[in-house]
Amino acid sequence: MSDKLVLIRTRVVALVLSHLFTHVEEIAQRLEGLLAPHVPQGEQLPSMSVLLRTLGRLIRSRLEDLVSFKKAHRDELDNDLETRQRRDAAFTGLYGKMVETRRLADAAYGKARAKELIAVDGPTASVPDELLDQAQHTQERLRRPPEEQPPAVVEGISPDPGKWADDLEPFVTTLDEALQGVSRDRSMAADTVEAKSRAMKELNFVFIHGLAVLRGFFFLAGRPDLGKRLPSLYRVRKSRRGPNPREELPAGPEQPAAEEPPSTEEPPAEEPPL
Repeated sequence: MSDKLVLIRTRVVALVLSHLFTHVEEIAQRLEGLLAPHVPQGEQLPSMSVLLRTLGRLIRSRLEDLVSFKKAHRDELDNDLETRQRRDAAFTGLYGKMVETRRLADAAYGKARAKELIAVDGPTASVPDELLDQAQHTQERLRRPPEEQPPAVVEGISPDPGKWADDLEPFVTTLDEALQGVSRDRSMAADTVEAKSRAMKELNFVFIHGLAVLRGFFFLAGRPDLGKRLPSLYRVRKSRRGPNPREELPAGPEQPAAEEPPSTEEPPAEEPPL
């Protein structure tokens, strides 16, 4: 559901209410004159002016709810951008640290044996969730007891895999927290989308049926000319093929450390159709 649909409904509702409140007293008087002879003794004819105005306020209230939920969803999406930027920065940091750790292991143990320590089968992951998984598994292997570690290929050096694991820790923690934030934001965005969609359906229901009632009152009051001027949520859509019937408006190898890590930019989440 795009913001354009909300804007269209805002304009159409404004036109309907302006038309209604401009002619409400005339229509109310005509209706009361039409109905008064049929009110039984002891009963009282309700104020048609109050009825018409109240129906207009109901429609306006549903529109205000929709606009409010639209703003809440837009605010949530703006907050999501900051969270995704933190995730991307954390991914970049951990990616570089994993490449560095892998090179240290290759130099100390040789590429064949380094695979026993670095939990990367092929390229370093280009997706944040997968990279975090690789890093956490690598930490587990690096922290194994010395007797379970492969022998160094260069004599006279004593690699310290445990320190490599400790050096990875702040990068792992930062990305883990950032991914949890993204997950929370996705859940909240889904909630605001659902609320916005529900408000749209409620406005459509009240507007379509309320408009039918208003038109009926205008016709009963002997002013079909005014009733026909009440706009609806329909428009004639033209394309290159000509006018269409009236439609209701919705519904590889390892990457070197010198290179930049793969982008984690995500396209905007698609909103569910009405």
